[in-house]
Amino acid sequence: MNRIWRLIPLLLVLPAAALSAAPKGERMVSPPLPGFVVGHSENRRFKSTRVEIPVGETAGNWTRMVTTQWFGKLSKRLDPVEYADKMLEDLPKTCPDASASPVESMKLAGRKAARFKVVCPMTTSGYPESFVLLAIAGKRGMYVKQIAFKGKATSADFLWARKFLRGVELCRNGSTAPACQ
Repeated sequence: MNRIWRLIPLLLVLPAAALSAAPKGERMVSPPLPGFVVGHSENRRFKSTRVEIPVGETAGNWTRMVTTQWFGKLSKRLDPVEYADKMLEDLPKTCPDASASPVESMKLAGRKAARFKVVCPMTTSGYPESFVLLAIAGKRGMYVKQIAFKGKATSADFLWARKFLRGVELCRNGSTAPACQ
């Protein structure tokens, strides 16, 4: 399975806990993904993950993967730039020759956020993989949206990922953003 995608939970020291989802009143909303299906979904007390892949592919054999994660309370320990920096520190373990864009610090829905891109010419699993990641510090956790490409990603792939991520919104009680309605 996607070794870089699996790196995210390994970076975190979160308590093992009972099942639950991201807190009510705060959620990450994304544009529709026509042609994608849920390949994996898991909800725990302090972590939730949803993996979406193109129809006909599997979580183990995919070409594009959109991963949505929530890590409860993580935003109290790290801001999104620090989270991104920790990911990039550990990247050589799964891709020794990876190149990464600078981490872009931004605000989304008034909250701190960070975005960056990674290109891995060959993972330790033996295939090229790239991804674009957006992390948003919510009030009660870190929200992460990652778009990964297995194989050599094209400029059109990255353009699609950036356009998709521009449509991501963090909705909180009272949000007036159209995506939150």
